[in-house]
Formats: sequence, C-alpha cells, structure tokens
Amino acid sequence: FRAWRGSRAAQTNYMDCLERGQIPPMTDLQAIIETNVDLIYQSVKYKTVVTCSGPRHFDVQLRLEDWTASVEVHELADKGLLAMMDGKRYIVYGREQPDGLRLSIDSKTYMFSREYDPTRLIAEMQGKLVRYTVEDGGHVRKNKAFAE
Repeated sequence: FRAWRGSRAAQTNYMDCLERGQIPPMTDLQAIIETNVDLIYQSVKYKTVVTCSGPRHFDVQLRLEDWTASVEVHELADKGLLAMMDGKRYIVYGREQPDGLRLSIDSKTYMFSREYDPTRLIAEMQGKLVRYTVEDGGHVRKNKAFAE
C-alpha cells in the first residue's frame, strides 16, 4: 500500500516536472522504480524492497529472507486496491494513522505500528496543545505529564 501510493506520487511529480519543461531529479525516477518499506507487525520489523516492474506490477522482496512475490495491482474507484498474487485476489484498503498503518485486506484488519523513537514525543490522537508542564531540556519523571 505504501509502495503503491509512494510510486504514484513520485510518478505524478515526475510527469509534472516534464510538463513544465524541467528535467526531474533522478531521485524521483528512483522512487517510481524502487521503494524500501519497513513494516512492524506484532513487534517484528519486516524490511522489504518493492520494485515496480511494470505499470501495475510490483515485485516484493523481504530483505533478510529468501522470499519474493509478484503482485499485480489495480486501483479501485473508491481508492482501494485490487491486488492479485499467486492466482488469488485481495481487496486492500489502507489508512495512515498517528500510531501506524491500518490495512484492511479482504475485511480483515491489520495494524502496522510506527517505529518507536524515544527521543520524539508523538500524540496518538489529534488535539490542541495548550502548554508544556516541563521546561525545555528539563527532566521528565516517569508517569508525570509533560504537556496538556
């Protein structure tokens, strides 16, 4: 899902540059062809390389294992994806959320969490930040609020 959306966005950006008479950077072309996607599912990190091998064809490879799959993808009218792999069809809907990627594959929901970085503070829900209760650079004690 992320590779499909990223490839389509890079392709649109590339074509926009060409229409304006500009030479697009090679990084845009590289983003169309190959994308590294890291997914964390149930505390296990999967590093994948997704390569666009045709207008609707993607090759997915797990980096640390000898596993590769070819997937044919068609975009549906409601922005979902029809993915065909190994002779089977899957309807895929995805949504990026603050806590990660929510994928619905054939009506089953899978949650891929974001990578945890203890140096960054990220809210899991939307809202307005009123004020910080700890000074910048100050020490935050365990189970104490640092913002409201």
